Amino acid sequence: MLGPNKIAVDRFQPYMDGTVVSIDEKGCTDRFYLKSTPGRPSNLTSYYKTVNIYSFDFKNYTSAVVPRLQHLIESGQDQLYYEQAIADAIDDQDLKLECVLFSGTSWYEIDTEEDFNQAKTLFTS
Repeated sequence: MLGPNKIAVDRFQPYMDGTVVSIDEKGCTDRFYLKSTPGRPSNLTSYYKTVNIYSFDFKNYTSAVVPRLQHLIESGQDQLYYEQAIADAIDDQDLKLECVLFSGTSWYEIDTEEDFNQAKTLFTS
């Protein structure tokens, strides 16, 4: 994950849930699908699960992500995941992130206290 404009991903598995991306021929994000994205594919076997680790350079973050975050907040959409702003920037082709494959690396997505407790059990066993 060294360097700017990268996203950690893993091959999607049936037990996984949440945001997925498609990857182009150069290994960069092509489309970003949150669970709430209209038209999200039902078969995700060729997609990659986001691990929710990102790196950005200042220019891309301030020009592509920050304005979208501000727009979401100002329009009252403050109960969305921050990934919505990243997804919008990618879908608008204002941002490309190089995918870094985390397959074979232990990770666990934590969105809730229950997730946190499950992760503690997993990583302390």
